[in-house]
Amino acid sequence: PAVHAVGLDHVMLRVTDLEKSAAFYRTFFGNERPRTKDKPERVWFQIGNTRLGLESVAGNKPAIDHVCITVAGFDRRAVETALKQLGVESSPSNDEKLLRFRDPHGIICELKAV
Repeated sequence: PAVHAVGLDHVMLRVTDLEKSAAFYRTFFGNERPRTKDKPERVWFQIGNTRLGLESVAGNKPAIDHVCITVAGFDRRAVETALKQLGVESSPSNDEKLLRFRDPHGIICELKAV
């Protein structure tokens, strides 16, 4: 494999009503973690070792925005080379610690060092 995945860091869901979605997930997972105040505002829930994030997107259908996978022995250059061999280009990310790309169906995948 191109990487040694050891877990999911987080899954980000795009929702049309942030407060309604937060209330729904709060009934399952308990209180949310502190919200991010950046734009877009995000609500976070801790589920074991994985976080579930909710992000409001006006006018769009609810969807999975991206998944972030934790990787052991993360070598960014080696992974970028492996992705290029698969015909996949990495995408810009607002976090230098992440390597971001799209799967064949357009879902954003992020890789993050453990």
